[in-house]
Amino acid sequence: MNLEKYESGAVAGVPSAPSSPSTGKPSNGNPGTATPPTVPGEYWYYQIQEEIRNLVEDEAGLTPDHEDLTQLADAINVLIAAAVPAARLTPQGYINGLTFSKDADAEHDMTLGVGVCRDTADTKDLVIASAITKQIDAVWAEGDDAGGFLPGGGVQSDTEYHLVLIEKDSDGTLDWGFDTSATGNNAPSGWTFRRRLGSRYTDASSNIMQMLQVADDHWFEDPPLDADAVPSTTASSLTLTVPSVPVLARLNITVGSGVEMYLYPTDVDDEACTYTAAPIGTSGETSGDQMNQCEIMTNASSQIRLVSQDNAAGVYRIATIGWTDTRGKS
Repeated sequence: MNLEKYESGAVAGVPSAPSSPSTGKPSNGNPGTATPPTVPGEYWYYQIQEEIRNLVEDEAGLTPDHEDLTQLADAINVLIAAAVPAARLTPQGYINGLTFSKDADAEHDMTLGVGVCRDTADTKDLVIASAITKQIDAVWAEGDDAGGFLPGGGVQSDTEYHLVLIEKDSDGTLDWGFDTSATGNNAPSGWTFRRRLGSRYTDASSNIMQMLQVADDHWFEDPPLDADAVPSTTASSLTLTVPSVPVLARLNITVGSGVEMYLYPTDVDDEACTYTAAPIGTSGETSGDQMNQCEIMTNASSQIRLVSQDNAAGVYRIATIGWTDTRGKS
């Protein structure tokens, strides 16, 4: 479709501008004084047509349609919207609500509750007004109670999946899905604006590991045992069942008789574990077993560091019971 539509007499060539144009305002002429009326000429029609076409097509990106008489206004609105940022409701990194719960098929389906957040690029507000349920065991499809798996292939066992909110460019429709990418790189084409809202793991049977979520806090219904080992005076890293973004991991620890352990974030210095000097230990017992709970910040590889006071014959065990995930807050 284009704007080059006339009743009759149109030609393919581009008219030339008049070599000696008449400059001024249009006139009906005056027969009494032998003053002729203004003649627009073919180039006048062409230049008006091209000015409109340039605005509609080249500047606003619309497809010219001679039967659509609102395109000039539409083009102006497109250019205004592009030049003036949309009014923002929220600051950078904001999120409220948008928590997840299990659906009837708890092993495969999750429901995103209502809420609002700023997209990751701090471009616009994303508002969910109605809950949306997605299925991890079905290829992603738009809409509620539909497939939610964004990567190619099928859901994998013992794998972390990020819960990513996405918005369709063409009409602002909001949806979400399970992705191996924290930034939603596997989202379908044409869904540009995104925000990671959380993470979940699958178990050995490729089922979702169930969690209770309250705002940013998450608790496993069946916590995994992430360490069952003998201690060492050489510091090492331990990978936990937590998101591959920094979170505050919540851990239950038990140590056997004679075992003293120091647990700490990967970004702080390695230091010896002792009874008397800082940083002292996180958990320890000289006789019998001891159990306690602690919170440690993890890195983007889901890891913490740990070291023992000595190479005692006992063992230590660490269960990850949950985490606090700021979900992209600034």
